[in-house]
Amino acid sequence: MSLSHQSFRASVKPAPGGDGAAARAAGPGAGAGTQSLVGERERTAREIELRIERFPSLPSVVLEIERVANDPGASVGDFEDAIRVDPVVTAKILRLANSAFYARARSVSTIRDAVGALGVRTLRSLVMAAASGGVMDRRLPAYGYEPDGLWKHSFAAALCCRAAASKMSSSERVQEEVFVAGLLHDIGKMVLDPLLEDVAAGSSGETSFRTPALEAERLGWSHARVGELIVAKWKLPPEIGEAIVHHHDPAAAPSCPLHVSVLVLANDFVKEAGIGLSASGARDIERARESARDGGDETGGRLPTSALHPAIATKLRQELSAEIPQVRALCEQLAGG
Repeated sequence: MSLSHQSFRASVKPAPGGDGAAARAAGPGAGAGTQSLVGERERTAREIELRIERFPSLPSVVLEIERVANDPGASVGDFEDAIRVDPVVTAKILRLANSAFYARARSVSTIRDAVGALGVRTLRSLVMAAASGGVMDRRLPAYGYEPDGLWKHSFAAALCCRAAASKMSSSERVQEEVFVAGLLHDIGKMVLDPLLEDVAAGSSGETSFRTPALEAERLGWSHARVGELIVAKWKLPPEIGEAIVHHHDPAAAPSCPLHVSVLVLANDFVKEAGIGLSASGARDIERARESARDGGDETGGRLPTSALHPAIATKLRQELSAEIPQVRALCEQLAGG
């Protein structure tokens, strides 16, 4: 999907407190410093827009699977042919299909077996997970990730999203939508990280847990908004973009409250587990939790999951805790490629 510059700019909404606030401050008689800030924000906005427009398309194997899935005359053999052209993705899918999260009564040894055992909808999300490692295999120092950490964190969030939705007896469609939302919820960080390199080079207290406020302060944008624009560019379901754009502000979500709440819970949970974080990133998360608790916040700074009763959220966290060792091991096995 190619966005024209005009239509793209019409869809852009900077982060709260971003360049829109700065522009309002720059009225008649505004000082040179404010004028300079507005000019810098405008240049930053143009650079971010350009980075989003140039962001890579979905991997070809994902596009081909989408084409086959939308063909009413497609056969199991068509799915097999579409996937096996990529040996790395094929190997990852088979490993995923035989993991504790998807294992069936019998082992899955071929893509044909996987289609029959898992169904088309699940297979589509697994192909995206397997193929996304090649897109997301970057170090993002401003966000406190280790090498391959963005993918590990995102894939772990995806698994936890799906597990939580399954435990709540959500439909298969919802389970796969929240899986993809978990997988892509932080993809906007790939666009913003190069613009925050000075933060990574500065004090370690300015990474990881402060990203929403820090992004708005430094850039006038949020990785959540950038992520929403990327998934819209990829023509993914709007429920996925809705969950992504509100995963740091669930109370503002006008629709899809379950998608957003599950993603908020899974994201917080995986961050607490430290999956994908560098040592400094993990320390930042822990400092944030301690600071929140010292301030009287018994939740440790967790965002409220507006569509989930607190008792349900607590129960889900307890049940997901038992699965974290398997999630961590699977992330390590499949990272890269």
